[in-house]
Amino acid sequence: MTLAPAAGDPRVVDKEQDPAALRTETEAPAAWGGYALRWDRWQYGAVALEFATVANLASLVDTEALLRDAHVPEPPYWAHLWPGSRALARYVVEHPEVVSGRCLEVGCGLGLVALVLARMGGEVFAFDRDRDAVGFCQLNARRNGLHIHAWQGDARQFVVRGRFPLICAADVTYDASLQQALLELAERGLAGDGRVLCAESVRVFDRAWLEEARGRGFSVREEELEEVECGRPVQVRLLELRRVRSDTV
Repeated sequence: MTLAPAAGDPRVVDKEQDPAALRTETEAPAAWGGYALRWDRWQYGAVALEFATVANLASLVDTEALLRDAHVPEPPYWAHLWPGSRALARYVVEHPEVVSGRCLEVGCGLGLVALVLARMGGEVFAFDRDRDAVGFCQLNARRNGLHIHAWQGDARQFVVRGRFPLICAADVTYDASLQQALLELAERGLAGDGRVLCAESVRVFDRAWLEEARGRGFSVREEELEEVECGRPVQVRLLELRRVRSDTV
């Protein structure tokens, strides 16, 4: 699993190659929460955002130690701008009709999807189980003049307050417990005519999970998207869940 910055993606601008971005970097903090920062710019269509990520992220991943010792602290995987997040952000820009009122991002990481939703007029709520990820999401929101309700929380213990027309998740359903958590969150928190958009770039959705979603009254639509990771094309599977009967909620 690589955590190298997605320099091959034309939507991520390297500061060393973009003089305009370099000028804005001098006004942005160089460090936060003990991390040296790297400021990048993501742009697709009319939506342009600056966001901070962890500089030299790969140096924080000790692969040998992870393979040798199950108790080694987990690297900051949240600090990588995963292809699923980029693909989902791009999909939202291409389909502005999905952004309506309250939007929730599950496992926000750096907050790219949340930022796009806020830029497009959504009232955005976002959470991540890692406290530092929440801090980066809030930092990036401030940098772009946006407001996001962000907090630390685990999807498996999330208590829904109110309903959301849109629930988003990108590269977070990597085990059965998280798949179940997302499905249960959709049952409790999705508005009657709302939708769940879930993007995955490194895993295949559990077919039994999708059948369970259908059994719980959701329609399931799948779509293949493509992103670029380290100069190579990466297939991203987008899943859309909608209630079969919106009048039952």
